[in-house]
Amino acid sequence: MAKINPRTVASLLREYAQRASMRGDNPYRIKAYLRAADSLTALSQPLDRIIAAGALTKIPGIGDAPAARRLFSAAVAASCSRQTVTRSRSSTSSTCCGSNT
Repeated sequence: MAKINPRTVASLLREYAQRASMRGDNPYRIKAYLRAADSLTALSQPLDRIIAAGALTKIPGIGDAPAARRLFSAAVAASCSRQTVTRSRSSTSSTCCGSNT
């Protein structure tokens, strides 16, 4: 698995929380997204190791809620897409999130 930048994923979660807030979504869910983003920026281990160890649900704000895990997965995928675009502009290929790009 390629290295996943937790700050990029956290930024995407914050962006989602902001959009959810503008839509008037559940404030507790919005707070959970923000808590997850804060937790990601404070990680002491690399995010890819946490995912590989199956410990993703132990990160505050992600927990066991299926919706939170789906959002997190989408944020990781978006993070990988952004990395791929950046790398393709510099004409290098890489593997991100277990798939060849």
